[in-house]
Amino acid sequence: MPRTEKYLDYSTTNQRLPCNIQNTLKTISQLWACRSLAFPSTLFLAVCIVFFSFPISTLAEESALDLRVGAWNLEHLDDSNDEGCVSRTNDDYAALAQRIEDLGLDVLAFQEVENLAAARRVFSEKWNIEISNRPMVSGPPCRENRNNRLGHLATGIAVRDGLEYHRNPDLTDLDVDHPSRRWGTDITIIVDNEELRVLSVHLKSGCWSKREDTNVSKKAACTTLREQIMVLKKWIAERHEDGQSYVIVGDFNRRFTAPDDWAWELLTEKVPTLALASNTKSSICNPKYPLFIDHIIFDSATKVTMVPGSFEEVERVGKHPDHCAISARFSSD
Repeated sequence: MPRTEKYLDYSTTNQRLPCNIQNTLKTISQLWACRSLAFPSTLFLAVCIVFFSFPISTLAEESALDLRVGAWNLEHLDDSNDEGCVSRTNDDYAALAQRIEDLGLDVLAFQEVENLAAARRVFSEKWNIEISNRPMVSGPPCRENRNNRLGHLATGIAVRDGLEYHRNPDLTDLDVDHPSRRWGTDITIIVDNEELRVLSVHLKSGCWSKREDTNVSKKAACTTLREQIMVLKKWIAERHEDGQSYVIVGDFNRRFTAPDDWAWELLTEKVPTLALASNTKSSICNPKYPLFIDHIIFDSATKVTMVPGSFEEVERVGKHPDHCAISARFSSD
């Protein structure tokens, strides 16, 4: 369940209480309601004494950071119907909005969204939205619909309302050779004085595996991707210098789980504890491509890290988006 559902507003105290305290108070309230039938007042008083004898620090242990973080490339999500390279109707936007809610996430890193207005068509007011500040650029005509042009493709992050966070500067260095390269959107989630840095990325397409590495026509794409990997490597080093827990999520356009993949080896060269949430799993999104290009990267040695076995991929529905949502749970416990 989303993190915000672990808190309730109490009109008598005007405070937000950790979920374990809420549950205990609820139990006490229920016991009080039925005390005349099977629960003497003296026993009720004893329960209250035992409960309130616990230190507040003990009661708040369950309020440690615990989030489900996801990534989804929403494929050419424009702010208007029938625009861009994926023509959508009102029903399409509504269906996508419902699918996002059904994911049950606290944080969703998204890619290929035109602007804030486009994001708002699928993210309700239950979400706060951060989107990269890269200047809007108009792309070439679409392959399947020459009357439309490729819309602006931005990265962003949606945060469930009620979660505290702050925006960090965009990772503009990912724009290594051209203003159309996507910037990374960077935020820090804060829960009970614990932090998780979240970076949403969309790297250069066209250099997915060893097959492209040796293809002369893909040389430029592979060169750009390598430079972007070096930018991420530097960003990771900075997180270690600052002692921060972090996660990098999004569309990397690279099959990191392929044997001896140079990109993954480069990223993990100085950080052997770097890990992929998908690990050895195969993607169910498209039977033709069992290896993921969308990833959740984290450090298993930091305070906030992935809960083992929590990775999920949601099955594709319909033709668009052509990517599937992935997610994993992160906790400081």
